[in-house]
Amino acid sequence: MSSRTLFDLLAGMDDTARAARGWAPVTLGRGETLFEQGAPAESLFLVTRGALSVVVDGKEISRIGPGASLGEASAFYARERRRGTVTALEDSALYELGRSRLIEMRDTDPAAYGLILDAALTDATARLEEMERRAWARSTDATYAENWPRAPETAPEPEMDFLQALRRMPLLLWSSGQILTDILNAAKPRFVPAGHALFRTGDPGESMFLVADGEMTLHRAAGQRGAALGRGALIGGAALVTGAERRATAVARGDCWLLEIGPE
Repeated sequence: MSSRTLFDLLAGMDDTARAARGWAPVTLGRGETLFEQGAPAESLFLVTRGALSVVVDGKEISRIGPGASLGEASAFYARERRRGTVTALEDSALYELGRSRLIEMRDTDPAAYGLILDAALTDATARLEEMERRAWARSTDATYAENWPRAPETAPEPEMDFLQALRRMPLLLWSSGQILTDILNAAKPRFVPAGHALFRTGDPGESMFLVADGEMTLHRAAGQRGAALGRGALIGGAALVTGAERRATAVARGDCWLLEIGPE
């Protein structure tokens, strides 16, 4: 996550500069709650001092401290709700940025906006990983994933507008035209015919993919099929961030177009 870089960026500003950019200070005493699970999510937070506990469905899943960020992806989505309860373990300080100021930031402070967007993509990847884990726990498929052939290197001429596809993706709804163009320029269109594998378990995790059209299914092993991932879904982000091998095989349910984004 790039929140440490965002932390350094804020640390280099004085209170007046931070306030002008919409960052509001928040202080919590030990035992005080920042927000409850299920509450409307209208802002993101950056921790500058202290320690906080993150609890989901009554179970503590992590403890965070200075440099950590909370709610990045929520700030990009309308009508999103908090996925956990966050409580201070000791006296703590944070900065809060509301969604409306974030929308303004894409034009007034693109450097900071880019850092927040990067952190949101990482958060979205973690969310996808959790969704996949739960889906694999309750789903089965009699067909072993490695039976599917790899997608061919050649592809038909695309008949879709990839820029419009990016505009429809929830995470990028408020991104400026320049940011969308930059993403498109950095991406490579990939076509995966129905029943073919985009990548296999064990492949190097050298890129991530945004589904522009169609549906992909992730298969971890024989009898383990994940949820269908349709238009706007992010696939393979964790492998790109960590450099780890692919932990699943991605198979097209129908003909699919994706945008491949590498580490550059």
